[in-house]
Amino acid sequence: MTAGLPARRRCRECGNTFLAIRHDQVFCNPACRRAWHTWREGRGARAVELLVRWRCGRQRGSLTALSGFADELVRDHRHREGRQDAASRGEG
Repeated sequence: MTAGLPARRRCRECGNTFLAIRHDQVFCNPACRRAWHTWREGRGARAVELLVRWRCGRQRGSLTALSGFADELVRDHRHREGRQDAASRGEG
């Protein structure tokens, strides 16, 4: 399934365009791949902790903390997308 390779793609982490040499390649280099996975794993661990605290313990303020974390994720996601868009336009 190498038809059409190398293909021009946009890196999921930094937003730069690159030539993919594999059909499943979504990062321009190993550093971007590690950065994205580190970010995702760190956020996932925090989400699991907050969900368990909310669901099992029903501790006071736990739903507020979970909602706040969701808001942080949305802000962070928008910031990362904006950084990618700027990189693809050559601004950053």
